[in-house]
Amino acid sequence: MVLRLIVSVLFLWTYFSFAQSDTSAPKNLRLIHKNHFGYSLGGPSFFGAYYEHFFNQNWSVETGFGTLLVIGSVYVEGRYYIGEKDKLQRFSPYVGAAFGAGFYIGGGGSGGIGGDGTPIGYVPVGIQFLSTKGYAFSLEAALLYFDGEYFPMGGLKIRLLKK
Repeated sequence: MVLRLIVSVLFLWTYFSFAQSDTSAPKNLRLIHKNHFGYSLGGPSFFGAYYEHFFNQNWSVETGFGTLLVIGSVYVEGRYYIGEKDKLQRFSPYVGAAFGAGFYIGGGGSGGIGGDGTPIGYVPVGIQFLSTKGYAFSLEAALLYFDGEYFPMGGLKIRLLKK
């Protein structure tokens, strides 16, 4: 009698614990960790800060600013990540396009920011790693258009950890 009761309780416990698991919850980490704040080295901001927001597992928009020696910049970038909603996908390749403005610091008559800004174009191809706890880093290679010239460029982006 006691054995039947134990088996029945175990059966009901396993049945209800599996029945209550949410199979519709997103598994792709870019659907869970939608907002990224971090630092970038290289890329359209040269050395600076960025914010990225994921609209779904594939599309994001990023904005940032930064400086390197005598050049400063601000930009907006759209990215497409390759991935599926139902896959965990810690590593995700992406392609993007950014536009913005670059400034020569110290180039004005008063030693401030010179000119109205020169156009910046940036087309990256990269890969992003995103951990289950939200830690992320991206490595990319790109073509940079700055001040009427094209340059090969790369970038490393590190997401700040959540508290």
